[in-house]
Amino acid sequence: MVYPPTFGLERSIMKESCPYCSDIYSHSHKTCPRCRGTKTVQSSTSSHDYSNVFNNENIDYNAYVYLGIAVASVFIFSNDIYVYPTTSFYKSGEQTDGSGWIFGLRKTFNYSALEYGVSYLKSTTNYGYEYRYTEPSERWGVHINFAQQIFYNKTPDWLRVYIGPSINYIYDFGYGGIIGTEMRLFNRLKFDVRYERTTQTNQLQAGLIFTYQK
Repeated sequence: MVYPPTFGLERSIMKESCPYCSDIYSHSHKTCPRCRGTKTVQSSTSSHDYSNVFNNENIDYNAYVYLGIAVASVFIFSNDIYVYPTTSFYKSGEQTDGSGWIFGLRKTFNYSALEYGVSYLKSTTNYGYEYRYTEPSERWGVHINFAQQIFYNKTPDWLRVYIGPSINYIYDFGYGGIIGTEMRLFNRLKFDVRYERTTQTNQLQAGLIFTYQK
């Protein structure tokens, strides 16, 4: 059945009823948009579903944007990037830490530095009583250190000795301190050796610090 022109529209635009699904559609279409000219109504996603998908995609996109802004802000705020191979002597019950890596960023001041980064260590855990066996494992952690230079009036410019507090989270929140020395190799490259002892760590670190911006 063909309906008369809709008021306010051009005369060439007619309304037609589909003989298969009885849906009323514009005569300008060659086939019914609902069943596509077949006897089976095509499955379609409602505007509400499309709206939910669009909103979810926007949320994911915004999350990536905010994360990118946060990471970029940390890099802009910081001056140095550091990487330390580390050897751990920490033992908790049947678990013993081994070697790993520590890396992160830091903001430097005249005689101090604020450090923030992550750590990765390989561990081994002993199981059993009569028949004991060892299982390797891995653990990740985060840390924040504050290194305060000491003896800066008694050491050469290329050498710094520091000490300071440290907090971290590995299996639980930990607190303690660090002590170490930093030696300048080149204008932007330094060699650092330190010992860290907290309620969650007991490790020796030796690595490089690179100043990517003053």
